[in-house]
Amino acid sequence: MVYTMYRKALLNGGIDVNTSLAKLYTLKGGFCQYSVSSDLQYGPQERNFLDAYIPAVDYIPEVMILIHGGGWLFGDKEFYNETAEFYASRGIAVFNINYTLAGNLYFNP
Repeated sequence: MVYTMYRKALLNGGIDVNTSLAKLYTLKGGFCQYSVSSDLQYGPQERNFLDAYIPAVDYIPEVMILIHGGGWLFGDKEFYNETAEFYASRGIAVFNINYTLAGNLYFNP
């Protein structure tokens, strides 16, 4: 649902980046409330889950997608929970994702 809302806004040209950024940086005290929806499945694979941090603002916020490190071999979205909270509290919608890991694949350069 959240993805669909942002996608429609982007496709319809409904986002004025300059106005949105101005509102972002004039938030009272620089902080806002946000809600978290955890472990939303976005694909068919075992690890295709994300956490959505949505700020309670009166404009369509900028969007940040956090992709954990680990060289596609290890890691988890939980590594970036505090980062997601930091940006969401400042008016940016954050999607913190897990993805399918490469596993024991052999790469032959």
